[in-house]
Amino acid sequence: MALNATGSLTLFRELSPKDISSYVCDDDPRQTFCKLWGQRVKRIIVATEERYLTIPDSYKTPVGIGYSRGNTLYAMGISNKTGVIDTHQYTITVQTPIVYRMWGPYQRTPWTVFEITDLLVWRCRLMKEPRRIFKEDIKCFEKSRWMMFVFWEGKLEELVSLEINLMNTIFDLDSRVGGYLKKNLGENIEAVVREQYQSTFSLNGNEIDFNTRQTCWGKQISLMLKSLL
Repeated sequence: MALNATGSLTLFRELSPKDISSYVCDDDPRQTFCKLWGQRVKRIIVATEERYLTIPDSYKTPVGIGYSRGNTLYAMGISNKTGVIDTHQYTITVQTPIVYRMWGPYQRTPWTVFEITDLLVWRCRLMKEPRRIFKEDIKCFEKSRWMMFVFWEGKLEELVSLEINLMNTIFDLDSRVGGYLKKNLGENIEAVVREQYQSTFSLNGNEIDFNTRQTCWGKQISLMLKSLL
């Protein structure tokens, strides 16, 4: 399944029934192919789980390539030639936002790839060059903290130490100009932060696969924070 905002080409047969529900053939399969693919097919051939499919030369084109799962026939695609064809050419783009379940106000918030990347870059820059945090920074500050927690691949205590050090540095910078940030957050804020990081969290299989094969956010974090780790 595609997990980024711009979508990702995915093999038709690897998608869930929900993702390909709009490709289900109705009582008139040829009409379904025409509606979906813009061509009226002469014949329909059903692909198996094998990658390569042989369309007899006796078939007139275009040929509808169906895919059967259970008792349901899907209009997977169309071929304008006979002979051996590669069914891996039949892909569709599914746009699905990544949905993470985390502690805090951003639980159940959908995130795009670009948002996550921007947030991680923002957080890493802040850790390397701490500065005062103003009201307009709070949302980005908290969101980026969640993202760092999600994709952190090292020991959790290392991340907690970085966050506590960052927090104390920000408090110090704020106090130098007469700010009351630490006072406003309370004396036990460090304990609260440490307690938050004891929460458990896990990605689902699709999210893990997407991060491993395409985005590698954990490795990106390590590279950006190399001087601090």
